Amino acid sequence: MIDLKKMVKRYYNSHFGEYPQCEGCGVKISESDVSDVEYVRTKRKTEMFIHKACVSRVWHG
Repeated sequence: MIDLKKMVKRYYNSHFGEYPQCEGCGVKISESDVSDVEYVRTKRKTEMFIHKACVSRVWHG
């Protein structure tokens, strides 16, 4: 199981104090929002954080 709280904190620390943005709506995702967030890591090692409600906006199908 992935610990999303640690993933968001690691992203915050490695990106000079910037929280990740939702790929669907563009809202910043903080550590307190992790219960409503999905995490995706692509083949090219891109990390994406997406609100569960925004998944249908990102993938249309």
